[in-house]
Amino acid sequence: MAAKRIASKKRSVSQPRPSEWKKPGRTATVQRARERDPVSVAFGRAMRDVRLAAGMLQRDLAERSGYHMTFISMLEQGWRGPSLASVLSIAEAVGMSGAKLVNLYETKYAPKKKTRRSA
Repeated sequence: MAAKRIASKKRSVSQPRPSEWKKPGRTATVQRARERDPVSVAFGRAMRDVRLAAGMLQRDLAERSGYHMTFISMLEQGWRGPSLASVLSIAEAVGMSGAKLVNLYETKYAPKKKTRRSA
């Protein structure tokens, strides 16, 4: 039996050779550090205080609210902003209404608005 020779694929002229491929490296621009929104930070503080007052761990709150523990942590640290659905399910998980949680945030934790002085 004669050995069959496998035909190799021909490389087109525009296709670079494997030795010419660009190697991954650092980019010239440095990414700016992500900043936390003051409103999200303040709401996270309110949420953490309510959770601790209920005697719950982040894991317990995550299980009761249906969210992942890392999402709860990111909310409490202010890295993520809550949606209306997440506010309502978290408030229900700690045994209060969503309106009461938002009211607590507004009265105790909300950042103060800057006022303009008129001349």
